[in-house]
Amino acid sequence: MFDLRLVENKNQVDILVQAHAACFTAPSHDNTIAETFCLPGVFGIIGLDKMDGAVTGFAVCRLVLEEAELLTIGILPERRRLGWGRALLRAVFSEARANGANTIVLEVAEGNVAAQSLYRALGFTSVGKRARYYDAGPGKKISADVMRCSL
Repeated sequence: MFDLRLVENKNQVDILVQAHAACFTAPSHDNTIAETFCLPGVFGIIGLDKMDGAVTGFAVCRLVLEEAELLTIGILPERRRLGWGRALLRAVFSEARANGANTIVLEVAEGNVAAQSLYRALGFTSVGKRARYYDAGPGKKISADVMRCSL
């Protein structure tokens, strides 16, 4: 069912950018995702359904010394709640460990209960907050929970 591939070329980056745009509303789907791949230590993983070859989701992570930071993860709306998030995160964990990371950190919107539940199920714990971190519409910001997990 799960086909998880490391992003290794520009065509795959373009596919990931399109998937990101399908998962998030503006301004989240600007070109910054493609630009992120120019930074050192960044890797991405694309999920493809083995049955139909369709893109199901993606994850982008950055490695800095012994810590990985999950920059973004998304599952296309029609593929949610089928295990893709868990599979992508496990692939991120594996790749991060293979490249020397022993912890991973992320930010998640404080009201995103589904994501927080998934992260906790995989061993993440809350370690702080970032006040007014995410845009939530004109003039509105919501806080993010900072979570960390040992790899």
